[in-house]
Amino acid sequence: MDPNIISDIFTSAPSIKFCSLFNGLSPLWDYSLHKHPYMELIYRKKGFGKTELLDDTQNFIFFDTIIYPVDCWHQDKFEASDENEAYCLWLDIPCVPLEHPLQVRDRNGKLEFLFRCIYEEHQKSNASPELLSLLVRTLLTQIILFSQEEEPSIVERVIQYLHVHMTEKIVLDDLSNIFFTSKSYLMKHFKQETGKTIIEYLNSIRIETAKMLLTTTTKSIEEVSYAVGYESPKYFSRIFKSVTGMTPSSFCRQHKLLLARGKDA
Repeated sequence: MDPNIISDIFTSAPSIKFCSLFNGLSPLWDYSLHKHPYMELIYRKKGFGKTELLDDTQNFIFFDTIIYPVDCWHQDKFEASDENEAYCLWLDIPCVPLEHPLQVRDRNGKLEFLFRCIYEEHQKSNASPELLSLLVRTLLTQIILFSQEEEPSIVERVIQYLHVHMTEKIVLDDLSNIFFTSKSYLMKHFKQETGKTIIEYLNSIRIETAKMLLTTTTKSIEEVSYAVGYESPKYFSRIFKSVTGMTPSSFCRQHKLLLARGKDA
């Protein structure tokens, strides 16, 4: 896309012809060679694979966004499973010419947030056309801006993955396979760029989330431990203390004491 068309985007009136979220087992996922009379935007929420075009092949992984021009022939080539999940959006927006497919990588979940907002608003019986139009124009503008930047490093992508999949079991061997690199390379560069090991970083974001849950919900310490991805409350307490310097129960008592002092002040 020509970056000069950003002004045209914000004076346009995009029309959504299709908007859905589905996985690789859904009948909505078309595995045949096909095209659409509209611009198609795909956000890969989960999974990885490849898409064949008439004269090219595009590899993709989760957090990738691919935009197909009007009447662009393409065919997804991967095993149908629920491990692949994507937002799909068809747009009628003639003022935004696109001659070739465009692929960009999300950063810090910005594109995922916009796709999700569009999808959730579109599902409402009283969806706002004005809001949808604004969200679509914002999404297209953000995609253009991302297309002009250098691709995020593998460490940046791993960090985004950890935030999204924090509550799941994270295995280093699996991470290296997902990002098509060796475990030693991934561990070395992650430590160099963040100052932490992957497990230390994962624990830090889990504990920050746990602190928020302990102070803003009525969940018990055991419930919070499971909610942030730990299989053992005892292990959770040990990690919590190593990160914060206090046990979860001590943290809760301190928080209640601070609240009480604030009320008395």
